[in-house]
Amino acid sequence: MAVATELHANGCVVLTCSGVLTGQELINAMRRLVKERSNGIRCLITDLTVVDVIKISTNELRAIVEEDKLLSAFAEPEMRVAIVAPLDFGFGLFRMWEVFAEKTGWRILVFRSRALADPWVQRTSGSD
Repeated sequence: MAVATELHANGCVVLTCSGVLTGQELINAMRRLVKERSNGIRCLITDLTVVDVIKISTNELRAIVEEDKLLSAFAEPEMRVAIVAPLDFGFGLFRMWEVFAEKTGWRILVFRSRALADPWVQRTSGSD
């Protein structure tokens, strides 16, 4: 499995992706969060640091956003979402997802490293 899900006591969910990452795997990960009605999620980190290949189409990105919209009904308002994408292709792809996902109301940023992403997601939703 290329997406491992961790739910931390502080309400943060970390999706750690590895190997060959497909759009369907991310769709399934988001569906699991929705199915579990993950109330009170206050932050989400999707970490692509150890991904070798990304196989996600534009249509799959849009499907991920549809799952995100469902999750937004259960998550904290203005939840912080960080995507960690050190490689150029993943960074660009998830910048496109960031635009698609604006309708969730989440605060979303794409980072090149966890060292930059972690402090940002830990801030309270009212501060930047």
